[in-house]
Amino acid sequence: MFARRRANWLYVPALAVFALFTVYPLVNGFILSLTNWNGYSPGRSFIGLDNYVRMLGDPIVGTALGNTFIYGIGSTVLQQIMGLALALALDRAIRGRSIARAIIYLPVLVSPVVMGTMYYLLFSYRYGGAQRHRRRARRREGRLAQRCRHRDHDHRDRELPAVRRHLDGDLPGRPAVDPDRLL
Repeated sequence: MFARRRANWLYVPALAVFALFTVYPLVNGFILSLTNWNGYSPGRSFIGLDNYVRMLGDPIVGTALGNTFIYGIGSTVLQQIMGLALALALDRAIRGRSIARAIIYLPVLVSPVVMGTMYYLLFSYRYGGAQRHRRRARRREGRLAQRCRHRDHDHRDRELPAVRRHLDGDLPGRPAVDPDRLL
């Protein structure tokens, strides 16, 4: 009746990533909560559920959980009610409906336009900031290479005659060097 289904092996990489970045930290955090590890010392010992008993007895934890519940549920419900009310109000045939829709939807449209303009200006071939820095780096590289070329020519002009005089024996107090002995 039903076709036999085979396992889909394409899920394996996603499950491996999920296990590595979600399941392992969750299990490791729970195991650490059953110890008295302070977060710094290399040693830790198993204490069981004592941390949870101490946590539930703390009045600050109760206040924090209450505030989290109020904020989470309150903001979610409030956002849903306001969104539904606004959608119903804009669905009716009222005066200014299209302007109100445009104003509400404007942030969704403006953000990609601003980002696109920013990247256009940044990577513009002629006037972009990235191109300006690239041209500046090339000019600096060219000046550096030119300076090195001049410096090398200056050294050659000074060093070669001295080496030539040394090989020829023109330096006072130094005998001539046989170039075959240098090899």
